[in-house]
Amino acid sequence: MRRHRHSANVWELAILQAIDSLGGEALVQDINCELRKFIELTDNDLRPLVSARGRVAYVNQVRSHLTNLYDANLITRVSRAYYALTESGRQRVLLVQLGAKLKPAK
Repeated sequence: MRRHRHSANVWELAILQAIDSLGGEALVQDINCELRKFIELTDNDLRPLVSARGRVAYVNQVRSHLTNLYDANLITRVSRAYYALTESGRQRVLLVQLGAKLKPAK
């Protein structure tokens, strides 16, 4: 398991991709599960937080980054703990997917 920290941009891109893969809208708990497909979680991310009633650290990271994505108008809050991509969020995911397709194979 990796030990280094991920940048905010890596987290936020992974969250956008997770929401997209869940059909463009999702509950926070589903985002938390889907996120593992888009970011390698470190030992630090998986450590339990005493102050958060035993939740693992990355769950708090996701909540924090959802706020950032909301403030940047990349997601909208549909209802409590339920988010959807905005058009800007969809465009960001498409750019990432397009960039991945354009990279030459090694």
